[in-house]
Amino acid sequence: MTYPSTEFDPGLLADKVMAMAPTEPKRRVRQAILEALAVLAQYIPRQRLILSPEKLAAPGGADFSEALAARLSRRLLPVVSAQGLVLYALHIPPMTVVSRCLNN
Repeated sequence: MTYPSTEFDPGLLADKVMAMAPTEPKRRVRQAILEALAVLAQYIPRQRLILSPEKLAAPGGADFSEALAARLSRRLLPVVSAQGLVLYALHIPPMTVVSRCLNN
């Protein structure tokens, strides 16, 4: 990371993101969380990205833990395009396309 490392603690940032992640209802936000944690995993020990037993037992905790493990197993990181947009490693189709496919 090129931003001065004294300005933030990647481990603390990962802890804050993981505290909110299992209960996030929006799919696109969960994807952004997984991508952000994949980037942070380059700077902190992998053991720091394990949910606590309380969070794991919470609704959605086990699913998030599996999704995080799957995301970290892929070695692709998000990239920033020339226009400044973040291009995620995994492309999820819009919900309208998914819902149309399920209805047909």
